[in-house]
Order: sequence, then C-alpha cells, then structure tokens
Amino acid sequence: MFSVRVRGAVLAAVSVSVFVLLSAGCSASPDGTTRRARNDRPRRVKQRLVDEAFQKLASGPQRARTGPGSVDTLKAVENLIRDLAKYDVDVLREVVKRVEAAPIDQRITLEDNILVLNRYIFNVPADAQIFHAYLARLDARDALWPWVVEKGGDLRLAYTPSVYSGPPPEILMEFDYYRKEYGIRKIKSNNP
Repeated sequence: MFSVRVRGAVLAAVSVSVFVLLSAGCSASPDGTTRRARNDRPRRVKQRLVDEAFQKLASGPQRARTGPGSVDTLKAVENLIRDLAKYDVDVLREVVKRVEAAPIDQRITLEDNILVLNRYIFNVPADAQIFHAYLARLDARDALWPWVVEKGGDLRLAYTPSVYSGPPPEILMEFDYYRKEYGIRKIKSNNP
C-alpha cells in the first residue's frame, strides 16, 4: 500500500513537471530524454561557440609585435587564424567584442591576432582604411599586412617587423567596417 502511494505521488510529480515544462515553452528531444527551451537553443549554441573560439584564440600562439618571431610561430599563428575563420562571422564578432572588453594586459596579447584575422576573413584590398597604428611609410602601407597574396590567390602570413605606436587598435570598428565594405573573403584553400 505504501509503495502504491509513493508511486502515485512520483507519477503525479512527474506529470506536473512535464506540464510545467511544456507550458513554459520547452520541448522534449525525439528520444524524450532531455529538455531544452524552444527559443533558447540558438543563443546557447552561439555562446558555446563564442566561448570555444575565444578559448582557441586565448590559448593559441601570439605574434610578437616587435620582432619577426620564428617560422614555426608564424605557421602556428596562420593555422590558428585559418581554424578561427571556420566559425560563423557573427560568432567571431562576439569574440572580437570580448577581446576589446578584456583587461589591457590580456587585450594586448589577443588583439594582434584579431587584426590578422580581420584581414583574412574579409576581402580587404591593399589600399583599405586601417584601424591600427603600426608604423609604415605611406607609400608602403598595405592594409593586408601581414598577409601576402600568393600566386593563385591564397594568403600566406609573412611577418615583417614593425613598431606599434599609438592608441589601442579599434578591432571591433575595423571588423564591422571591413565586413560592411568588403564582405567575406572567398577562401581558395583553407589548408596551411
């Protein structure tokens, strides 16, 4: 008798829980084992992707602003950028916002790769407006720097040392401007 009452109470509690979840805008997965909010999934998935991409950026190799670095470092940065470029542009924009909002000591180490990423994912011409303060002669300024276009149109990271002098780069402004003005680059090959 006691077990019948307990089973009845458990069944009633489960029924009420299912009713509350369904009336609150939740749905069951096809196998009925998990529940998720109907309108919440895209936001949660996007946030997970933003977190994942930001973690890759934060734990990845960093280009040195004042020195050429090694060939291995250049290749590692190039591979990181190619990997990040596989994410949706809206996800990458959220990563850029997070970098721009980061404390200055963390931001300095991340924004350099964002500048490289912006030039890789957007179809930036050499004479485009720039949003950073790397020193270069006006006649030698190339908005694609530090990328060079190879025969066949592939991009290759070819770092030439430069001195950074000025305020922090406007990485989000640059991202939005390049996206609006030049659109997404058609990557010929995403293989390093």
